[in-house]
Amino acid sequence: MNELRLSDSPVVNSSEDRRALRDAVGRLAGKYGRPYFQEVAKRGAFPEELWRDLGDAGYLGVHLPEEYGGGGGGLADLAVVIEECAAQGCPMQYIVISAICGPILAHHASTLLKDRWLAGIADGTKKMAFAITEPDAGTNTHRISTTATPVEGGGWRLNGAKYWTSGADEAHALLVVCRDAEVGPSGKPTLSLLIVDTAAPGLTMQIIDSALGAPERQFMVFFDDVPVAADSIIGAQGQGLKQVFAGLNPERVAAASIANGIALYALQKVVTGEVKGAGEVGEVWIRCGQNLPGYWHQPETTAQALVGEGWLRTGDSAHLDAEGYLFLHDRLKDMIISGGENVYPAEVENVLADHPAVQDVAVIAVPHEHWGETVKAVVVLRAGVVPADGELLAFARTRLARYKCPTSLEYVDTLPRNASGKVLKKDLRARYSVLAP
Repeated sequence: MNELRLSDSPVVNSSEDRRALRDAVGRLAGKYGRPYFQEVAKRGAFPEELWRDLGDAGYLGVHLPEEYGGGGGGLADLAVVIEECAAQGCPMQYIVISAICGPILAHHASTLLKDRWLAGIADGTKKMAFAITEPDAGTNTHRISTTATPVEGGGWRLNGAKYWTSGADEAHALLVVCRDAEVGPSGKPTLSLLIVDTAAPGLTMQIIDSALGAPERQFMVFFDDVPVAADSIIGAQGQGLKQVFAGLNPERVAAASIANGIALYALQKVVTGEVKGAGEVGEVWIRCGQNLPGYWHQPETTAQALVGEGWLRTGDSAHLDAEGYLFLHDRLKDMIISGGENVYPAEVENVLADHPAVQDVAVIAVPHEHWGETVKAVVVLRAGVVPADGELLAFARTRLARYKCPTSLEYVDTLPRNASGKVLKKDLRARYSVLAP
């Protein structure tokens, strides 16, 4: 595991047991990694091998009751599993779906349904998708129109449609939030939760095109007089609104965990392609759909800027703190190396700019016989203000480490800038490239 331990999330309490769980999940998911996950998603498949290994190891059901094949843990344990898979480049949305269906079954289903489903969900041999969103209702349960009508002899007929149902094609069954055809005792409409076999007659699916490159595809699901057995209801009829929150509340934590894990994965890649220690400075790399494909007719420049699996080297230096926050320093090409110490011009410029006599300032490296490079400040003074000899240098020394302080100052009327207003430091370096004493 990485020494920086970026995956040690500040969101989830890291007890010794959870740290061990995180390490174990990280080792398992890390064997597959991002290239495997991307290849599976690209061909529209499901990561069966990873899913099977997670199930065999007990991680898919870590939050479910032990008596039904689970690990007996809680939501925080499942959050670790979800987050660490994502931190290894494998954001498994289907585990988030399990965070919805599993707790609803565990808290409200009959013993028959628990026996039928929970062990399979825990070891990954059974998958259940969650169907709540509708085209005209979103997830607003008060506007749900998919309706369960009771039939003579027991059971229901289900009619309606669901929208954006994740992973429906992989599921053995759908946990459907539906409206009861008959109003409740209060005279108001009620909801029920039904488990519907995806192979049931009258159930059809239509894939939704999505820009999201994930193995779990999205579907419209249509129910045309779909038969549902009497024993496939969760708890009591009409109690669905209360029951559904046993899954929706954990879903918020699970969704945050997968997003947090994706961020952790990205942070592990932003500095020189490997994890740096907290406080260590490296180059920021980024990868996104907006990255440039290359420089026009400049293959060598393109090869220097684009590396690995589509990573763009930004040329910006930065460090991560102990909590994983990214702090930008300066442009790497502007960094000054004086006596083996790194000096970032922006830090020095910000200090000097606070002096009331300074209107504009640029800090550059100039050659030095002993230190290799040293710090020089080129300063534009405010009109009518003339600092005393040594005043600016003394000001800097009260705010900066000595090796960061300028060893020389140059007063100028203006700084050279390009059309967009950026200081042309290469022109300044050329102007002051004489070896410093």
